[in-house]
Amino acid sequence: MSLHAEWISCPKDKGWIPEECTGREHKPYSGAVCFRHEFEVDGAELANGAKLKLSGLGYCFAYINGKRVGDIRLEPVHTDYTRSVYYRTFDISSLIHSGRNAISIVASGGFYNCRVSSTRKFEVVPYQGTTQIWAEIYSSANGKILEATQSNQWRVTASGPLLYSQVHSGETYDGRCELLGWEDAWYNDSSWATARIADIPMGEFREADYPPCRIIGLHAPIAQKGLFLNEIEAEALGLGKKAIKATLFDFGKLISGAAKLCVRGDAGALVTLKYAIEVNDNGLPIKSAEASILEEIQTDRHFLRGAVTEERISDFAWHGFRYILMTVEGNANILSLNAAEIHCDAPIAASFKSSDPLLNSLADEATDALLANSVGSLTNNPIEKLCWSGGALTAAEAILYSFNSDNNPLKLFLQTYLEEQAPSGAVPYILHTNKAANFSVENGGPAFDAAFILIPLLQYTFNGSLEYIKYHYQSYRKLLDYYLKNICDPDSYLVEFGGGDSQIAGGDLGAKSPLVSSAFFYGMVSSLTKLAKEISKLDDAAYFDSIAETLKASYRQAFYKGNGIYGSGSITEQAITLLFGLSNDNQSISKLISALESAEVEKGQLGFIAACRALGEADLPNELYALLKKANAFSRQSKSYIQFSAILPNLYKYLAGIRIEKSKLVIKPLVPTSLNSVTAHYNSRYGQVETSWEQTAKAISFRVVIPKGVNAIFKWADKKLELASGLNELHFEH
Repeated sequence: MSLHAEWISCPKDKGWIPEECTGREHKPYSGAVCFRHEFEVDGAELANGAKLKLSGLGYCFAYINGKRVGDIRLEPVHTDYTRSVYYRTFDISSLIHSGRNAISIVASGGFYNCRVSSTRKFEVVPYQGTTQIWAEIYSSANGKILEATQSNQWRVTASGPLLYSQVHSGETYDGRCELLGWEDAWYNDSSWATARIADIPMGEFREADYPPCRIIGLHAPIAQKGLFLNEIEAEALGLGKKAIKATLFDFGKLISGAAKLCVRGDAGALVTLKYAIEVNDNGLPIKSAEASILEEIQTDRHFLRGAVTEERISDFAWHGFRYILMTVEGNANILSLNAAEIHCDAPIAASFKSSDPLLNSLADEATDALLANSVGSLTNNPIEKLCWSGGALTAAEAILYSFNSDNNPLKLFLQTYLEEQAPSGAVPYILHTNKAANFSVENGGPAFDAAFILIPLLQYTFNGSLEYIKYHYQSYRKLLDYYLKNICDPDSYLVEFGGGDSQIAGGDLGAKSPLVSSAFFYGMVSSLTKLAKEISKLDDAAYFDSIAETLKASYRQAFYKGNGIYGSGSITEQAITLLFGLSNDNQSISKLISALESAEVEKGQLGFIAACRALGEADLPNELYALLKKANAFSRQSKSYIQFSAILPNLYKYLAGIRIEKSKLVIKPLVPTSLNSVTAHYNSRYGQVETSWEQTAKAISFRVVIPKGVNAIFKWADKKLELASGLNELHFEH
């Protein structure tokens, strides 16, 4: 009888959980579960090796004969599981052998059993369920299935050491509960329960084709400090109402990942790790703005097995942090505590350095924010861990500059974004939540929904390929039709509802929703006009263009107040108007500059990002440089948002001058008078581009390396030159 894999899970009755585990039971069980099975293999079937296909709801990883399979973490990725579920294929040729073998799988709920309530409403998403897995081992020679998950053979237990695992809160691990040898063949699992057949997931089953997450590096703390917490401080941190000693570790940068703890001590001793992006003056973790979605501050707990040196990194939880506050209860010797950085394994394709240390620091922090939010799906910040379309839109150009244009975190985002489009044409503003509570597809507005059209256009600009746009064009058209039928005014095409300027650090830059929403809708329509022209849908393009022109006229009539002022003249209103080319008044940029000089900029997202872009497009290097430096006033919490990465295109595109246009490479640096030098490189679709400039009071020198076989246009001041491939050196007197 030929084998085939079934989705399997734990027994439905709670009696399968051993009595000693009931103290860790959550509703449903929220620890990790262990599945295993032993099987025989004929050596001839392994002549060309073997492979493992593995999936789960939510996260899982496997062992073959005691050896962990691969180094990929946090898979399968979070999706709307009613739309898609992914599996990975691993080569296990070096792990499997002739004769008796064992496959063992550790699984946890991940986002599939994410019981976070409050504002994020995960308790009502339709795909909530008990952890389940799917696996097939097959011969590389002929595809014959050698082993597969089946309910009547596989065994399962909750007796393992991972007592609690939630992607937002953290993990509790008890080394005293380790099942020694369970990953190997000949292990006695007779006391374990028999796995049951689980419901087949509704979503399409697909092989993963996006960059996986791995441990990218280990970071030692740059500083550590001993603290003494009083009863009130300890209780506030969930450490009990008792005074306790603690150690604060500072890793010097934003990291997504978890601690790598190395410890030796007595059985039952407890090491508690509290993660934080910011700490107060006393060194205590400050809850993030997303604290309402957490059961507590991000926390990992490790109970020692005892008598051996123990090393551990959380398997299924990751955190956003710079600091870790550690407490020890009982006898435990901390041998080391490092930070394991975990994110998408796609190499950074660009670099930026200047003569200004502050600018360099902002570049590093913006890159850190991008990487920290590239764990599986793009996230808004590494604590909340939700995929907001507006955040992806603000970060898209940074992603395309920072990563190779064909191997970047946008790939999975766009795949899942398209599949989650509603039959009406509406798209979600928070992905993977399947209309849970206030996450309805209708609640975002154009400032979010514009991502559906603007990101593909931007991606086309960078990679030069129309195939993706051709294939999905009707989806973009469907979204526009939805807006025309349901959202915008039928005559003016203005949009009244939708989010204004999102907040960083609890403030706003004066955005009015109708102005912002109408501007972004204009961006959607004008971008779709460009896409239609590129794929020769000329009738559509003419139709879209007529809508755009009407909307532009309506926008000016509704929001223009004279003297270059739109709306109330706030930063966001002025900048958004300029960003989408809705102002034909030369005074508008001057009014924006005035607004920037008289208002705080550290409280808004859209306003700051759009203002940078407006200044760059207006060729105003001094004003752009001054605004970018103000970003240093953002709090560390603010710098953890993916939106903070939007600083990067200003560095590569404007200051370094590397501009990717539809059919050509343009080098057009903006040179602030108070900045002495800039050096950058970017691995474009044409090849690696390198630019640098250095100026003195008397002259400026440019050094530009153009990829082989490519010509580029160089623009600076009133100069316009053609550059050949290879090294180009230019020198101009002031």
